[in-house]
Amino acid sequence: FFAAKMGVWETSAIDGHIIRSTSHDRIFGYETPPPEWSIEYYLQTHVMPEDQPKEFEIARYVTTTQGDWEYSSRFRKLNGDFAWLMVRGCTELNPDGSIKSMMGLCVDITEQKEAEAELKDTRIRLEAALSAGEIATWTWDIVNDFVIGDRNFARLFAIYSPHEPVISQNDFIH
Repeated sequence: FFAAKMGVWETSAIDGHIIRSTSHDRIFGYETPPPEWSIEYYLQTHVMPEDQPKEFEIARYVTTTQGDWEYSSRFRKLNGDFAWLMVRGCTELNPDGSIKSMMGLCVDITEQKEAEAELKDTRIRLEAALSAGEIATWTWDIVNDFVIGDRNFARLFAIYSPHEPVISQNDFIH
């Protein structure tokens, strides 16, 4: 699991005891498992103070909700580095319908989040450069004979539409 940056865990609804895989602990930066792991420990040790109210609400939700759930949040590794975690879990029910336990997996999605941020930043810089240079981009669907352009395309060709401009290629050339 560690090569995939994934860890598994199971929590008893009776006493809150959490059983974790070694790869779970490694995601958080532990070479040897901490003696105890609890929601409170996680919140105090790995969640930034400004994120604690949100994380507390998430913890309350997942410990009282039947069925499957998933969330993503940032966390702090043992060495202080910030990272991102995706947690997916489900509940196991007692015969009376109450929650018996919760189990799931966590995945370190830091690389994905960093790539998303880089892509967003690159898109913003590209749009700024295109706008400053009064350069438009478009896609021409030859089969259906229409052009879909970006905001600069709409501005340069005086197309006043709240949506991306769509015009016939013939209208575009003439």
